[in-house]
Amino acid sequence: MIEGHIGVEETSNQKGHETDTSSSSSSNAEVRRPPLTHVPSVQSDYCFEDARLRETVNAQKLLDLPINDKQSLIAKGILTKICRRRPKQRTFFLFNDALVYANISYGKLLAHPHSLRLEEVTVSDVDDSGIYRHGFIIESPKKSFTVYASIAEEKRRWVLVITQSAEAARQAAGLDTQRKLSLLQKSPVWIPNSVATHCMVCLTTEFTMVQRRKSLFKTENPSRKRWLYHRKHAEGIELFEYSRNVDEKVINNMTVDEEHHCRNCGKVVCGKCSQYRWVLPAQGPSKLRICRACHELLRAQQEGKKAADISTPTTTPDVQPRHVPVFAPPNWQQQIEETLNEKGEDLDNDESSEFDGHILDGHFPRRVILFHPSPNLYLRLSCSSATINVDGLLVYFPYEYIYPEQYHYMLELKATLDAKGHGVLEMPSGTGKTVSILSLMVAYMKAHPGTVEKFVYCSRTVPELEKVMEEMQVLDKYYAKETGASGCGLLAVALSARKNLCIEPSVRRSGDGATVDAACRKLTASFVRRRRQEDSSVPGCSFFEDFDLNGREEVLPTGVYNLLLHANIVVYSYYYMLDPKVATYVSNDFPKNTVVVFDEAHNIDNVCIESMSCVISRRALDRCNQGIEKLASRVAEVKRNDAERLQQEYNRLVQGLREANAARETDTVLANPSRFPSVALAFLALPDEIITGAVPGSLRSADSFISFLRRLLEYVKLRLRVAHVVHETPVAFLKDCLEKVCIDRRPLRSCAERLQSMLDTLEFADLGPFSGLTLLCNFGTLVSTYTKGFCVIIEPFDERAPTVVNPILYFHCMDASFAIHPIFERYTSVILTSGTLSPLDMYPRILNFHPVNSASLTMTLARNCICPMIVSRGSDQVAMTTKFENREDLAVTRNYGHLLVEMSSIVPDGIVAFFPSYHYLESTFATWYEQVMLLVHDLHDDDDDKSDRSRLLICLAFQNLIQKIQQHKLLFVETPDNEETSLALANYQKACENGRGAILLSVARGKVSEGIDFDHHLGRCVIMFGVPYVYTQSRIFKARLDYLREQYNIRPNEFITFDAMRHAAQCLGRAIRGKSDYGIMILADKRYARSDKRCKLPSWIQAQLSDAYVNLSTEEAAQACRRFLRLMGSHPFRQKDQLGLALLTYEHVEALVKERAEAAVIQHYSNVTTANNSTVPGSHMPKLSTALPPTQL
Repeated sequence: MIEGHIGVEETSNQKGHETDTSSSSSSNAEVRRPPLTHVPSVQSDYCFEDARLRETVNAQKLLDLPINDKQSLIAKGILTKICRRRPKQRTFFLFNDALVYANISYGKLLAHPHSLRLEEVTVSDVDDSGIYRHGFIIESPKKSFTVYASIAEEKRRWVLVITQSAEAARQAAGLDTQRKLSLLQKSPVWIPNSVATHCMVCLTTEFTMVQRRKSLFKTENPSRKRWLYHRKHAEGIELFEYSRNVDEKVINNMTVDEEHHCRNCGKVVCGKCSQYRWVLPAQGPSKLRICRACHELLRAQQEGKKAADISTPTTTPDVQPRHVPVFAPPNWQQQIEETLNEKGEDLDNDESSEFDGHILDGHFPRRVILFHPSPNLYLRLSCSSATINVDGLLVYFPYEYIYPEQYHYMLELKATLDAKGHGVLEMPSGTGKTVSILSLMVAYMKAHPGTVEKFVYCSRTVPELEKVMEEMQVLDKYYAKETGASGCGLLAVALSARKNLCIEPSVRRSGDGATVDAACRKLTASFVRRRRQEDSSVPGCSFFEDFDLNGREEVLPTGVYNLLLHANIVVYSYYYMLDPKVATYVSNDFPKNTVVVFDEAHNIDNVCIESMSCVISRRALDRCNQGIEKLASRVAEVKRNDAERLQQEYNRLVQGLREANAARETDTVLANPSRFPSVALAFLALPDEIITGAVPGSLRSADSFISFLRRLLEYVKLRLRVAHVVHETPVAFLKDCLEKVCIDRRPLRSCAERLQSMLDTLEFADLGPFSGLTLLCNFGTLVSTYTKGFCVIIEPFDERAPTVVNPILYFHCMDASFAIHPIFERYTSVILTSGTLSPLDMYPRILNFHPVNSASLTMTLARNCICPMIVSRGSDQVAMTTKFENREDLAVTRNYGHLLVEMSSIVPDGIVAFFPSYHYLESTFATWYEQVMLLVHDLHDDDDDKSDRSRLLICLAFQNLIQKIQQHKLLFVETPDNEETSLALANYQKACENGRGAILLSVARGKVSEGIDFDHHLGRCVIMFGVPYVYTQSRIFKARLDYLREQYNIRPNEFITFDAMRHAAQCLGRAIRGKSDYGIMILADKRYARSDKRCKLPSWIQAQLSDAYVNLSTEEAAQACRRFLRLMGSHPFRQKDQLGLALLTYEHVEALVKERAEAAVIQHYSNVTTANNSTVPGSHMPKLSTALPPTQL
């Protein structure tokens, strides 16, 4: 778990200057600075035609400022300041005489500082409102503004240290505190632009997108016009050399904002209402912009002499030079000349252009920073950048190098967040998607604390969740290293099942997940803890009971779900968000401004359907009988000993339904509006008649509810006594239920809730015996809630054993959008991402949402490290395919075996082979082992038959195949059992590590294909035997295909192919886990050569699949693999070979940022000239160059 940090670092006022780099970030020494030799005279503002000359003069003015050698640093940290346009992060430094804040530009580089005299500063609290929390107001005569901390503790420490330091500064100045504060005239806090839709004085001017750009800029300074032009159209990046080529007509007709702020009241006013100027002594000697209302008031006060202290001075008082320390190297003029063209951060228009601030050298000994009044110049000398500029957002990336795919992925992710919509992003496997998501989301949350309050990262498997937390730890340590703080300042929490996180020894040894949950409940249930308080001999969980509420314990007990409410980043499985039976526990109280990312989302529609479906077998109904008998006996016991408990339980149930109604009205639910803490099933909309009316009569008492369960159980048993397949709608099922056992739809909706309430009332610690009864009630609630998008299918025989009577009832969800649609509607942004999402347009169709951004990234490679190929025939020219009619063909099986033998003899280390299904995997092995011996036994009966002799040759071929595979590598097989598969994976890895080599035979939709990474030597080759089609004869799957065709106009063949290719692509992605890795991808089926299959592969695989490697034979594939492996092994792959192409440094990224800005300016200029019916010769256009191939631009 990554815990948050408090952004205030307090230091003691010790003497001496600390210069050691390693201890500078946490130094407690006083910052002392040597004085300069002279003090310059105050000059007027400069207006130069050449911007370069102006920057040099401003830098020279900066070096002439004097120094204050009596300052000491008290605290520093990062807060979010509410500016006129948007909230922005600022670095704050608290000295013993001043409060300094500055822009954050490129990591630790501070630009444009502003200083407030500490004796004039006061702090006041701000109430939390919506998304803005932990805020306070900093007031002073010069400037007042609102800031927000990341957590409450950080706010408390800031307010305390500023208040105490300001009071000490006033006492040191010899002034009475109360008298001094009463005489101060505070400047107003500016109202943000986004709050005002109309002028707050005239109330007529509307600030629309057109009205915000109405006023013309009146100036005769061409350099100033060019600077404004590029400030508006290139996001603050000044390109002076190119700006000389811009048409002067465009420059002269450019527009600026009409919104202004009154410096006296802080209101947002239009240009007509803010044409007045007035001298406000508290804010300086210059005349400042004020609104018409304040002008009339101040003028009336001046004429009436009501307030002499705010009258306009006739002469400007002398301005004392401010003391700013600057440390510059001897060759500073040359370094200034070399860095004048660097771009600067977009400035806040709410800050004065006059320089006023302090530069800290104690905390930045490795760099020399020069600040000056110019809006577009900053100098970074002898410093390596720690951040990446992602479309104006400074992102801390924890590694020295970055892939181009990672940078472009972060650009697409930020564009989706800025649009406040949903997105579908595909990124190649093995290119660092996880760290890219975390780096950008942490930076975005810190830069926009009010826009994104919580980030939820959902993945599929436990190894993937562990990988996310490992990357989060790396990022947190990098923040601590670069910023000098304790970390990134955000709290990250990972949530998993009890069997993965429980630390109680007796519980961990219980067994599977259900047993662990039951053992935990026996120790931590509320009634068990209540009994333990009365009797200490009752067993309990020491970790749970001894938990320190102040959070000082290192290990937290599982079940402390309220920690999720305070966490900024939550990492857990899909089911905690998608499954309504679980989401009501852990995800129900997340705020609306939450960003949800579903990683490995190529199979998310199946997860949604699974979470909303249920299956009832005859064995489950037998367990229901046992559960009902247990309930009846416990109810009789409670009636004898504590009858009042049952009545109280009924009252709580009625009150709970009222709370559910309130929750629905306040929009605090997901798919389940119920707020019962013990709910076991959720549904999208609770009917009004259930909420407003009384509990149905059949559920009012415990005896009546048990009788209701008996009737429901007998009806379901009756429906399972069929000899043919039944396919009907939920409405037909409910009608038949009403006619036969008189169970209405209304009590069915409440049966799941009523059961859970009864189990809690009767204080059952072990819920295992009631699993079947819970399933039955869940089915009753679902079938009575949904009338569309679901079907009821009853099959009398098992598909795998058609001759065995085993009736099963399926309540199947056919629309995946039912589970995920509430998430799309509730949260700000939901992003689906994976390495295999092609084609991207399919997911918005089957999930019924409209993404604002869809992107598929290709892979930039310094060498062709992946070798995909399609093998369609064997050495005997027999087509290789797993079509149903050809699966039993011995020639096809033999060719697959020969392909595996060839690869085992050529490819070193590990090979992973995938089959379409477990059944085909088992049948193939049965052919390779058992059927061989059977054919040999048949041959002995008639030795003269020529056909038997040919069969003998085939048998010998199979025998040689097995022997040859075992000569080269060991064989391991994935099974449906998780324990056996885990053991096979461990031994497979051990064989590869020891150099023996191994082959792992797996299934396309199994555990190995999802979330298991075969890095480097663990997966040099991946073979996909056949096309992993789902079983198309399944009645459930046919029902879904019919529904998709009717509701979303998706043809069955289109969806079947899409489903098969996404699983095939996921299997192929196991072969490459990084750009330093290399691997072979073999698609062994002739159907992959068709265009409808190839076009559905991810773009990064299609780019490497050439026509020469399509429709190969086994021998041709072996030769191609030999050439590829020889090429990979003959030339050592060095890191410098990737620089600038497949691997970028910070300098390369900065070049990309500049080129993107140039391209934006050129594009805008082209649009302007096109609108004016003018043309621009191609020779006048600057030529763009990039470190990326054209496909990445």
